[in-house]
Amino acid sequence: MNWLILKLKELFIFIIILSILMIIYTTFILINLIPNEQTLNRTILLIVGLLLFFTLGVISGNKEKKHGWLSGLSSSLIIIFLSLIIGLFTKTNVDIFLIGKYVCYLLCSITGGILGVNLSFNKKRVK
Repeated sequence: MNWLILKLKELFIFIIILSILMIIYTTFILINLIPNEQTLNRTILLIVGLLLFFTLGVISGNKEKKHGWLSGLSSSLIIIFLSLIIGLFTKTNVDIFLIGKYVCYLLCSITGGILGVNLSFNKKRVK
């Protein structure tokens, strides 16, 4: 039960960061700072997604403090599973780009989890 509460906290932080980035991205498109081209938008969204999943891995690895690759993998699998379910309802086509994108997201999250285990954000300074 404790593991589930920890995962829900991690996913909540991920959703907050994602929401903030979506608002910023949408604002940039509305005021024409980002041109509305399909290939450019796809590239920007891929890079932002990679950074988000890396951040998710760092957060989950730092919270669990052990098995960083497993904590990053489990957190990213939950997000990918949810996005696949939403994609089924919106009839999103599953193509090779989508599969490659999800594999890259998994690798970034695993890398972030490994790094997150080794980082400590709560260290007290010694005087």
